[in-house]
Amino acid sequence: MLAVSGEDLDALLNEVGKKVTVRRRECEMTQEQLAKRAGCSTNTVIAVENGKRNVTVRSLAMISAGLGVHFAELFPMSRVVSPQEITGVLARCSDELQAARSAIDRIQESLSKFSSKDASG
Repeated sequence: MLAVSGEDLDALLNEVGKKVTVRRRECEMTQEQLAKRAGCSTNTVIAVENGKRNVTVRSLAMISAGLGVHFAELFPMSRVVSPQEITGVLARCSDELQAARSAIDRIQESLSKFSSKDASG
């Protein structure tokens, strides 16, 4: 079982709080306005932004809706993949697909020769 330390949880709560704060400011909202839009108390918004409250998924979903984002966007990503990495993976997949197509063609050719020998023999 995966254990989460208190420090890890604190770091996660702080990161979520920062993202809420940044998004709220981008929307040019006060904490009070966000609370009203989210249907929660101003104290809840303040506690979330300060990383001091381990809110429920329901509360976080309400806050994210008030911000106009999916609540998953408020969580830190473990790793951001660059467009160059995606292009590289797609190129490798394309190369592997082409190699597989060539192998299938060779197998079909061999089967065709085998079938024609079997039919004539």
